[in-house]
Amino acid sequence: MKLDDAQIAEFDDRGYLFFPGLLDGDEVAVLQAEVPDILSRQGPEIVREKDDQTAVKLAFGSHVYSDPFRCLSTLPRLIEPVRQLLRDDVYLHQSRLNPKPGFGQGGAWDWHQDYPPWHLIDGMPEPECVMASIFIDDCTAVTSPLLVVPGSQQVKAEAEREGLHEIFLEAGAEWRDAGCSMCLGMNEDKLVGNERSISTSNRNFIGRQGSPRGRTHLGSPAMVAASAIKGCLSNPAEMVGD
Repeated sequence: MKLDDAQIAEFDDRGYLFFPGLLDGDEVAVLQAEVPDILSRQGPEIVREKDDQTAVKLAFGSHVYSDPFRCLSTLPRLIEPVRQLLRDDVYLHQSRLNPKPGFGQGGAWDWHQDYPPWHLIDGMPEPECVMASIFIDDCTAVTSPLLVVPGSQQVKAEAEREGLHEIFLEAGAEWRDAGCSMCLGMNEDKLVGNERSISTSNRNFIGRQGSPRGRTHLGSPAMVAASAIKGCLSNPAEMVGD
Protein backbone atom coordinates (compact mmCIF):
# COMPACT_ATOMS: atom_id res chain seq x y z
CA MET A 1 0.00 0.00 0.00
CA LYS A 2 1.30 3.43 -0.97
CA LEU A 3 0.08 6.80 0.22
CA ASP A 4 -0.94 9.40 -2.31
CA ASP A 5 0.13 13.05 -2.16
CA ALA A 6 -3.12 14.08 -0.45
CA GLN A 7 -2.63 11.55 2.37
CA ILE A 8 0.96 12.63 2.93
CA ALA A 9 -0.14 16.26 3.05
CA GLU A 10 -2.89 15.33 5.51
CA PHE A 11 -0.34 13.64 7.78
CA ASP A 12 2.01 16.61 7.61
CA ASP A 13 -0.90 18.90 8.55
CA ARG A 14 -2.77 16.84 11.15
CA GLY A 15 -0.09 14.50 12.45
CA TYR A 16 -2.01 11.26 11.92
CA LEU A 17 -3.77 9.07 9.38
CA PHE A 18 -6.50 6.49 9.95
CA PHE A 19 -6.96 3.36 7.84
CA PRO A 20 -10.17 1.41 8.59
CA GLY A 21 -9.94 -2.16 7.35
CA LEU A 22 -6.16 -2.23 7.03
CA LEU A 23 -6.31 -5.85 8.20
CA ASP A 24 -8.98 -8.26 7.03
CA GLY A 25 -11.10 -10.37 9.37
CA ASP A 26 -8.92 -13.47 9.09
CA GLU A 27 -5.77 -11.53 9.93
CA VAL A 28 -7.40 -9.92 12.95
CA ALA A 29 -8.65 -13.31 14.14
CA VAL A 30 -5.11 -14.73 14.04
CA LEU A 31 -3.80 -11.86 16.16
CA GLN A 32 -6.68 -12.10 18.62
CA ALA A 33 -6.09 -15.82 19.06
CA GLU A 34 -2.47 -15.11 19.97
CA VAL A 35 -3.26 -12.62 22.74
CA PRO A 36 -4.04 -15.12 25.57
CA ASP A 37 -0.65 -16.82 25.14
CA ILE A 38 1.11 -13.45 25.22
CA LEU A 39 -0.71 -12.32 28.36
CA SER A 40 0.07 -15.61 30.11
CA ARG A 41 3.83 -15.03 29.90
CA GLN A 42 5.65 -14.54 33.22
CA GLY A 43 8.80 -12.70 32.12
CA PRO A 44 9.91 -9.08 32.58
CA GLU A 45 8.36 -8.20 29.21
CA ILE A 46 4.95 -8.31 30.92
CA VAL A 47 3.91 -5.28 32.98
CA ARG A 48 1.07 -5.95 35.41
CA GLU A 49 -1.50 -3.71 37.04
CA LYS A 50 -0.22 -2.32 40.32
CA ASP A 51 -3.42 -3.17 42.19
CA ASP A 52 -4.06 -6.51 40.46
CA GLN A 53 -1.07 -8.67 39.63
CA THR A 54 -3.27 -11.07 37.68
CA ALA A 55 -4.13 -8.37 35.12
CA VAL A 56 -1.67 -7.42 32.38
CA LYS A 57 -1.29 -3.73 31.65
CA LEU A 58 1.29 -3.97 28.88
CA ALA A 59 3.25 -6.59 26.95
CA PHE A 60 6.53 -5.43 25.41
CA GLY A 61 8.20 -6.89 22.34
CA SER A 62 5.52 -9.29 21.14
CA HIS A 63 7.17 -9.28 17.69
CA VAL A 64 10.14 -11.14 19.23
CA TYR A 65 8.28 -14.13 20.72
CA SER A 66 5.04 -14.27 18.71
CA ASP A 67 5.06 -15.28 15.03
CA PRO A 68 1.75 -13.54 14.15
CA PHE A 69 2.94 -10.27 15.67
CA ARG A 70 6.35 -10.66 14.06
CA CYS A 71 4.62 -10.98 10.69
CA LEU A 72 2.52 -7.93 11.53
CA SER A 73 5.66 -5.88 12.28
CA THR A 74 7.01 -6.57 8.78
CA LEU A 75 3.73 -6.26 6.90
CA PRO A 76 4.35 -4.22 3.71
CA ARG A 77 0.94 -2.51 4.12
CA LEU A 78 2.30 -1.12 7.38
CA ILE A 79 5.94 -0.52 6.54
CA GLU A 80 5.67 1.19 3.17
CA PRO A 81 3.46 4.10 4.36
CA VAL A 82 5.87 4.68 7.27
CA ARG A 83 8.79 4.83 4.83
CA GLN A 84 6.91 7.42 2.80
CA LEU A 85 6.07 9.55 5.83
CA LEU A 86 9.63 9.54 7.17
CA ARG A 87 11.16 9.84 3.69
CA ASP A 88 13.73 7.24 4.72
CA ASP A 89 14.24 3.56 5.42
CA VAL A 90 12.90 2.40 8.79
CA TYR A 91 13.48 -0.02 11.66
CA LEU A 92 11.26 -1.18 14.51
CA HIS A 93 12.27 0.58 17.72
CA GLN A 94 9.65 -0.89 20.04
CA SER A 95 6.43 -2.90 19.97
CA ARG A 96 3.88 -3.30 22.72
CA LEU A 97 0.45 -4.75 23.25
CA ASN A 98 -2.01 -2.77 25.39
CA PRO A 99 -4.85 -5.03 26.62
CA LYS A 100 -6.92 -2.23 28.15
CA PRO A 101 -9.57 -3.65 30.54
CA GLY A 102 -13.13 -2.42 30.57
CA PHE A 103 -14.68 0.36 32.63
CA GLY A 104 -13.65 0.45 36.28
CA GLN A 105 -10.75 -1.92 35.78
CA GLY A 106 -7.10 -1.26 35.18
CA GLY A 107 -4.97 1.78 35.82
CA ALA A 108 -4.73 4.76 33.50
CA TRP A 109 -1.78 5.85 31.42
CA ASP A 110 -0.79 9.39 32.38
CA TRP A 111 0.11 11.72 29.53
CA HIS A 112 3.80 11.43 28.76
CA GLN A 113 6.37 11.63 25.99
CA ASP A 114 8.29 8.53 24.92
CA TYR A 115 11.09 10.31 23.07
CA PRO A 116 13.15 11.56 26.07
CA PRO A 117 13.91 8.04 27.40
CA TRP A 118 14.32 6.75 23.86
CA HIS A 119 16.90 9.49 23.31
CA LEU A 120 18.70 9.29 26.66
CA ILE A 121 18.58 5.52 27.22
CA ASP A 122 18.31 4.02 23.73
CA GLY A 123 20.32 6.62 21.85
CA MET A 124 17.67 7.64 19.32
CA PRO A 125 19.31 10.80 17.88
CA GLU A 126 16.19 12.61 16.62
CA PRO A 127 12.41 12.23 17.13
CA GLU A 128 12.03 10.98 13.56
CA CYS A 129 9.59 8.18 14.28
CA VAL A 130 6.03 7.11 13.62
CA MET A 131 3.70 5.44 16.11
CA ALA A 132 1.61 2.86 14.25
CA SER A 133 -1.35 1.79 16.41
CA ILE A 134 -3.40 -1.20 15.28
CA PHE A 135 -6.76 -2.03 16.83
CA ILE A 136 -7.41 -5.77 16.93
CA ASP A 137 -10.71 -5.39 18.79
CA ASP A 138 -13.65 -3.06 18.32
CA CYS A 139 -14.12 0.07 20.41
CA THR A 140 -17.88 0.48 20.61
CA ALA A 141 -20.48 2.03 22.85
CA VAL A 142 -20.38 -1.23 24.81
CA THR A 143 -16.64 -1.55 25.25
CA SER A 144 -16.21 2.17 25.83
CA PRO A 145 -18.64 1.49 27.77
CA LEU A 146 -22.34 2.46 27.72
CA LEU A 147 -24.04 2.99 31.09
CA VAL A 148 -27.83 3.27 31.26
CA VAL A 149 -28.88 5.07 34.46
CA PRO A 150 -32.60 5.55 35.29
CA GLY A 151 -33.48 9.04 36.48
CA SER A 152 -35.31 7.79 39.58
CA GLN A 153 -36.31 4.63 41.41
CA GLN A 154 -39.78 4.96 39.89
CA VAL A 155 -38.40 5.19 36.37
CA LYS A 156 -36.17 2.17 37.04
CA ALA A 157 -39.09 0.10 38.35
CA GLU A 158 -41.29 1.03 35.38
CA ALA A 159 -38.52 0.24 32.90
CA GLU A 160 -37.91 -3.15 34.49
CA ARG A 161 -41.64 -3.96 34.44
CA GLU A 162 -41.66 -3.26 30.72
CA GLY A 163 -38.51 -5.33 30.22
CA LEU A 164 -36.47 -2.40 28.89
CA HIS A 165 -33.51 -3.28 31.08
CA GLU A 166 -33.27 -6.68 29.37
CA ILE A 167 -32.95 -4.94 25.99
CA PHE A 168 -30.07 -2.79 27.29
CA LEU A 169 -28.33 -5.75 28.91
CA GLU A 170 -28.68 -7.87 25.77
CA ALA A 171 -27.10 -5.05 23.76
CA GLY A 172 -24.10 -5.11 26.11
CA ALA A 173 -24.88 -1.97 28.10
CA GLU A 174 -24.68 -1.72 31.88
CA TRP A 175 -28.00 -1.26 33.72
CA ARG A 176 -27.12 0.89 36.72
CA ASP A 177 -28.88 2.05 39.89
CA ALA A 178 -31.07 5.15 39.79
CA GLY A 179 -29.48 8.43 40.83
CA CYS A 180 -27.17 11.19 39.69
CA SER A 181 -24.63 8.57 38.63
CA MET A 182 -21.46 9.85 36.97
CA CYS A 183 -22.75 13.41 36.99
CA LEU A 184 -21.46 13.65 40.56
CA GLY A 185 -19.49 10.43 40.82
CA MET A 186 -22.25 8.81 42.86
CA ASN A 187 -22.71 5.08 43.43
CA GLU A 188 -19.97 3.19 41.58
CA ASP A 189 -20.39 5.27 38.41
CA LYS A 190 -17.08 7.12 38.31
CA LEU A 191 -14.31 7.97 35.90
CA VAL A 192 -11.08 6.08 36.50
CA GLY A 193 -7.68 7.72 35.99
CA ASN A 194 -7.64 9.93 32.90
CA GLU A 195 -10.80 8.53 31.30
CA ARG A 196 -13.07 10.98 29.47
CA SER A 197 -16.80 11.58 29.60
CA ILE A 198 -19.28 13.66 27.65
CA SER A 199 -22.10 15.31 29.60
CA THR A 200 -25.00 17.71 29.04
CA SER A 201 -24.40 19.38 32.43
CA ASN A 202 -22.05 22.35 32.68
CA ARG A 203 -21.72 22.06 36.47
CA ASN A 204 -18.06 21.24 36.29
CA PHE A 205 -15.22 21.11 38.77
CA ILE A 206 -12.08 19.01 39.22
CA GLY A 207 -12.93 15.49 40.29
CA ARG A 208 -16.65 15.99 39.79
CA GLN A 209 -17.04 12.63 38.09
CA GLY A 210 -14.81 10.69 40.44
CA SER A 211 -11.29 11.22 39.13
CA PRO A 212 -9.26 14.43 39.50
CA ARG A 213 -7.47 13.53 36.25
CA GLY A 214 -10.62 12.73 34.26
CA ARG A 215 -11.98 15.11 31.64
CA THR A 216 -15.61 16.06 31.07
CA HIS A 217 -16.64 17.29 27.62
CA LEU A 218 -19.75 19.46 27.43
CA GLY A 219 -22.22 18.48 24.69
CA SER A 220 -25.82 18.91 23.64
CA PRO A 221 -28.28 16.07 24.37
CA ALA A 222 -28.10 15.07 20.70
CA MET A 223 -24.31 14.97 20.73
CA VAL A 224 -24.23 12.96 23.96
CA ALA A 225 -26.69 10.45 22.50
CA ALA A 226 -24.67 10.20 19.27
CA SER A 227 -21.47 9.68 21.26
CA ALA A 228 -23.11 6.93 23.32
CA ILE A 229 -24.11 5.11 20.14
CA LYS A 230 -20.75 5.50 18.41
CA GLY A 231 -18.59 4.96 21.49
CA CYS A 232 -16.59 8.15 20.88
CA LEU A 233 -17.19 11.91 20.67
CA SER A 234 -19.49 12.19 17.67
CA ASN A 235 -21.39 14.76 15.63
CA PRO A 236 -25.10 13.81 15.45
CA ALA A 237 -25.44 15.60 12.09
CA GLU A 238 -23.14 12.97 10.57
CA MET A 239 -25.47 10.20 11.72
CA VAL A 240 -28.55 11.37 9.85
CA GLY A 241 -29.79 8.44 7.80
CA ASP A 242 -27.75 5.83 9.75
